[in-house]
Amino acid sequence: MAGLFLVVFVTATVNAQEANVSQKEFESTSDYAAKTTANDRAIIKFGKTFPNASSESWTKTRNGFAVRFTSNSIDHLVFLTKRGNVIASMKHYTEKELSSDVREIIRYGYPAYSIKFVKEVHAANAIAYLVTIEDATSWKIIRVVNGESDVYQEFTKAK
Repeated sequence: MAGLFLVVFVTATVNAQEANVSQKEFESTSDYAAKTTANDRAIIKFGKTFPNASSESWTKTRNGFAVRFTSNSIDHLVFLTKRGNVIASMKHYTEKELSSDVREIIRYGYPAYSIKFVKEVHAANAIAYLVTIEDATSWKIIRVVNGESDVYQEFTKAK
């Protein structure tokens, strides 16, 4: 239960950082300036950890860096320490890339819905999936952690 709480907390924190970050958090919005302030160790470590990364966009944060990139047609957002260690990461992808275990959980629990896209959050040695599903009148975000699912958010479509 503590692990689930931590993943939910980190998921909310990562979502907040991604969607509503204060200006104080980012010291530079320039990709060039952010990457040039990264030490060689962080850049080398990033390259070794994510060798297929393309379209990198670096942003300096108070505690390190946030790097957006694409790898194997999947969008990534990774938070790094100043030395290049991964703090947390998020992947955005479609149903096609979703693991069969998580896909079955969603299809069993919500058979009338179709899977639109997935956010996969890695933090605190845990993985949480935020799966957006949709039917004719609504869409939901289903959270899946350790094989357990719940409705994280629910919305009704406008008529």
